[in-house]
Amino acid sequence: MFWNRKKQTEIKKETKREFREVKREMEKLKPYSLPTPENTLFAMDSKSKFKKTQKDTGLDPCVLNHFISDGFLGYQLLAQISKNWLVNKAIKLPVEDCLRQGYNINNEEYANTLKEQAIKFKVDDVLKQALVQSRSQGGALVLIVVNSIEKDYYEDPFNIDSFKKGTLEGFKCIDLSFVTPEVLVRDIQNPASMNYYEPTFYNIKGKRYHKSHFVKLVHNEVTDLLKPLYNYFGISITEDVYNQVFQAEDMSREAVKIAKSKRFLSMGINEFYTMDNYVLDSLVDDFIDKRDNFGLNLTDSSSTFFSNDTGLADLDITVMTQYQLVASIVEIPSTKLLGTSPKGFNATGEFEYKTYIQNLESIQKKATPILETIYKVLLRNLDIVEDDVNVQWEGLDSPTIKEWTDIDYIKAQTDDIKVNNGTLTPEAVIELNKNDKESR
Repeated sequence: MFWNRKKQTEIKKETKREFREVKREMEKLKPYSLPTPENTLFAMDSKSKFKKTQKDTGLDPCVLNHFISDGFLGYQLLAQISKNWLVNKAIKLPVEDCLRQGYNINNEEYANTLKEQAIKFKVDDVLKQALVQSRSQGGALVLIVVNSIEKDYYEDPFNIDSFKKGTLEGFKCIDLSFVTPEVLVRDIQNPASMNYYEPTFYNIKGKRYHKSHFVKLVHNEVTDLLKPLYNYFGISITEDVYNQVFQAEDMSREAVKIAKSKRFLSMGINEFYTMDNYVLDSLVDDFIDKRDNFGLNLTDSSSTFFSNDTGLADLDITVMTQYQLVASIVEIPSTKLLGTSPKGFNATGEFEYKTYIQNLESIQKKATPILETIYKVLLRNLDIVEDDVNVQWEGLDSPTIKEWTDIDYIKAQTDDIKVNNGTLTPEAVIELNKNDKESR
């Protein structure tokens, strides 16, 4: 017993020592910065004012600045930007669509039991929250919350084989703004390591958790060099789209201003420069009050009026094109994201359904490991040892009545052919139709 306690103390000291070494290594890293131009006032298309050096890559620094300026925004800014109606819809809409039809658990013996446990522990709500968070913050951590009497339970690796019955409290999706990853020195110094640039521990408000107690989800992974910049997670939809959303919203507001001020009026008055300012101001004010359709403005024959209107042709196409670029970035058809018919580009109104379905299937593929891990833990919480738990997603599209009729007609023709050529017996066809969940 004394030997085990001594060994645990040595392991903790070694971990703390490695963490201090990592911290010293990270402090040595300096952010990359571009050279400062001689003249800071220059046009984007003007001749470069940068001095040529031997290390010059030959690339325009303005171009480099464009690409490297989009760094990690921080979780506070991401939360603020995600409140925007269009950003919020781009984050949540695909998640809701991919979860709408549900899924089945391919384990007939415990399927009903797992469904009851899923309702009790709100598994679907946790999954939805994790997927939304991964798209808005670049990643998600789902903690397996266990009521354990062991003081250092969460610092030790999670062992599902030693899981005690009835100790599960639930599953919690942790906001990443409260998470500080801890990477061991050996996982930074050796690029051949299986855990290279992968945190071993996560510190949440001063408490350390081993990574095995979480189910980790990353939206858009980055290279190893950029992992520290993104807190060892990935790039979020918010970061991808916020700039274009601003351009679209700004263009929309500018279009309203143009529409309200498109008419420029001018009134010609003979020798107005010799008139008294008070009289001139009175004439202008009187003209402004009476220039609408309900007013009558009296002038002499020598006065002239001119009305110059700014053309608004294709202004709506210009505005909607900016919003369609947002839809393109988030891989959602513009007709679905905006709820309007497309403008500009190839404005045929065709719904890019196949591409969107592929995007939803990718989200389901990322969600599958989370569900399977959660259901295995739910079985162990009931003292059931069963690792054969697979999730099968339902179809993403619900066929119409006419489509179901066509499907049944094709199946009936296929069965008839197989019976006629002796491949199947009538009894076998009846049995197949009885077990066919899609049969109507």
